[in-house]
Amino acid sequence: MSVLNYTHMGETPLLADDLALVDLFRTKSEWIWTKELTTPPASRANEQRAFRKTFTNTRAANAQPVNATIIIAVDNYYALYVNGALLHAADPKNNFANALIYKIPVYHDKLVFAVRAINSDDGGGPENPAGVKAAIGIASEGSPSTLYYSGKDQTFLGETLFGEGWEKPDYDDRSWAPAIVQNGPRFRSTWVSPNVPTTANHATIDPSAFSQSDAGTKGYVPLQTGQVIGIAVGTFAVGALLAAVVTYLVARHRFLNRPVRPVAPQREIQPVTLPSNQYSIITPFTGATQSQVTMAHSHT
Repeated sequence: MSVLNYTHMGETPLLADDLALVDLFRTKSEWIWTKELTTPPASRANEQRAFRKTFTNTRAANAQPVNATIIIAVDNYYALYVNGALLHAADPKNNFANALIYKIPVYHDKLVFAVRAINSDDGGGPENPAGVKAAIGIASEGSPSTLYYSGKDQTFLGETLFGEGWEKPDYDDRSWAPAIVQNGPRFRSTWVSPNVPTTANHATIDPSAFSQSDAGTKGYVPLQTGQVIGIAVGTFAVGALLAAVVTYLVARHRFLNRPVRPVAPQREIQPVTLPSNQYSIITPFTGATQSQVTMAHSHT
């Protein structure tokens, strides 16, 4: 499977058009996470979660998206993808108190921004606060920018268990739930307001790389939860059937090859000859009736 990577070109100053997105990140965006068994904003340490935000261009054909700006902070660190291409590799040295800004060109009417967020061990036990805070601006030709932010719009999706290809635009995320918003004074006091830099990390990618990646993964369909369960049940059933067949064959082999015990010879039964004068039978042919049949007993 091909792995796409953006090429980083260095830092560029923020433009006046970026200030609205910066203000949105500071004042409107919220920390989000997946629904956990723990009490928010805590999550299990040394575990990862996946998040997706999808943009689909519904404007006129002459209003194509041309570039995107992403402002992001994650407690503790993260990997960032756009349409399956890696923009920021996971780095444990990231500090959630310092947001990062990325500027990239875009070539598609559908954009998927995917974050793999890792909650590391802060040394405070098996649980600690975890969250993602982001704002995204998409500039189009001849149209105002489209702005998104993590929080109440519920369009950021989160998942605790995710399969291969989860970061790609054609991945089926219909089973993913909206990310949980960790808003309110209680949560804001957990995190300081992240510092926002005055420069952006500019990165680019050859648009032909996306088509090459699609060709390299053609025919791959990610398995959903129901399919995985079905395969597991089918595998178990086939295994049970094979075990039964093997048990039968082994039992049959043992039966056919069991030792045969010799049969003891039977004593020959000799016929007994009665003396002719011991009993006499008067038959109806002698003129006697059946009731007159008598037996003559010899006396010594």
